[in-house]
Amino acid sequence: MKKITFIALSIPLVLLFSCSKEETEPVNVAVYNAMKDWYLWYEQIPTVDPQLYKSPTELLEAIKYKKLDRWSFIITSDEYQQYFVAGKYYGHGFGYGFDNKEQVRVIYVFKNSDLYPAGVRRGWIVKKINNTAVTPQNISSLLGENRAGIVNNFTFGRPENTDTTISSTKKEVPMDMVLLDTVYNTSVGKVGYLVLFSFIADAASELEQAFNRFVSAGINELIIDLRYNTGGFVNIGQLLASYIAGKNYPNAVWCSFIHNDKKTAKDTSLRLETKNNSLQLSRLFVITTRSTASTSEIIINGLRPYISVYTIGEKTEGKPVGMDVLTWKQHAYYLFPVSFKIVNKNGEGDYYNGLPVDAEVDDDMSHNFGNTNEECLKAALNYIEQGSFLLPSRMFKRFSRPEPKNWWDREFGAY
Repeated sequence: MKKITFIALSIPLVLLFSCSKEETEPVNVAVYNAMKDWYLWYEQIPTVDPQLYKSPTELLEAIKYKKLDRWSFIITSDEYQQYFVAGKYYGHGFGYGFDNKEQVRVIYVFKNSDLYPAGVRRGWIVKKINNTAVTPQNISSLLGENRAGIVNNFTFGRPENTDTTISSTKKEVPMDMVLLDTVYNTSVGKVGYLVLFSFIADAASELEQAFNRFVSAGINELIIDLRYNTGGFVNIGQLLASYIAGKNYPNAVWCSFIHNDKKTAKDTSLRLETKNNSLQLSRLFVITTRSTASTSEIIINGLRPYISVYTIGEKTEGKPVGMDVLTWKQHAYYLFPVSFKIVNKNGEGDYYNGLPVDAEVDDDMSHNFGNTNEECLKAALNYIEQGSFLLPSRMFKRFSRPEPKNWWDREFGAY
């Protein structure tokens, strides 16, 4: 007897149910049959012999509908527990991007990393690793594998134009979901600013604390920075949306999941909820890049029927779909197939080319989060105070990274 447990994600954890089959299938056969049943584009799957492929990963890559699907993936049970449940990974605890001079810059640092207490912050330049000059082409290989125990000696360029060398050992690093929350006193009132890294499970308590502070401070405007937020659990997105608009729009449909014609019984909608610390906002400002995806995009698309949502930065990735997570009792894998599309209250979705921005501003990675001279934040604050987006005084190369080598690099991109 085979038992399969499914958990609905976006990548979001929402529902739990099970079904069974009499026969026990090899893992490749199980993956192939699951895709034929659950995949949003199941009619586009080619007829193949799944057992001719060396691994489930190789099989999945061969049968995906590549015209639209950039996201379906499969991982081991250990990886699922480590990254999506515990919110941990092995690394140094930072992310990087390239500026207009092809310099490698730190774009965020987790507080639990070795680098944060040593003073490393967003905007620092990664000049050398183990005395080798760093370039966009070699940084990935210089950092080495994502496993515990690897020691790297970094030479960083600090904002005051001095260099410092810091040694860091890769370890299991708990990830901060809220990288920063703060309040600005402006000429028109108090403005909250929230930098959210991901929508994984640990974000719930961090969001609650942030919105408690916002409510206590009496903010009347909010800027959410989702520029590197590739998504996560959609129920955490629902929580954030409820903090933003749940008080004014209780029980309103935030988003709906539409499955293929075999799974219409699984179609569902998520609604806004009133929280004790929900705000009463008529508009929202969101900072985005091409790394803003999935649940981050649902925040924007799902709230637009109710409040004005202004976006600053670069158009988003364009992921108007989500996954049901499939796992088997006898196979140590979790399959994440695209299995439903996501629309807002008005049925609007299909933004495969990304959500456009109201103000196109390049990612200013030379300034730390919260610095009011950072171009995207400055543009948002200018609109709040002056009613127009301030054109940036200097333009930076759009946030970019090497092509991801695996699902982890694509979903989170921390090193």
